[in-house]
Amino acid sequence: MIPSVEQNSFNHELLNGDSNILLVAAAGSGKSTTIILACQMLPAGKSVKFLAFNKNIQRELEERLPKT
Repeated sequence: MIPSVEQNSFNHELLNGDSNILLVAAAGSGKSTTIILACQMLPAGKSVKFLAFNKNIQRELEERLPKT
């Protein structure tokens, strides 16, 4: 998968930034995939927190995110 400009921007901020990030996009646009791919790139020791809009998204991310 080739990341979009927006996904690259998200990844850059996640890996290099020191502020909060709000990911807003339409349904089916790849928000969960963006989060999962970004987390797979995190260096050891870097932690992040996510808030899910609903229980289904929470369950999906729990299943698909790397375990720490």
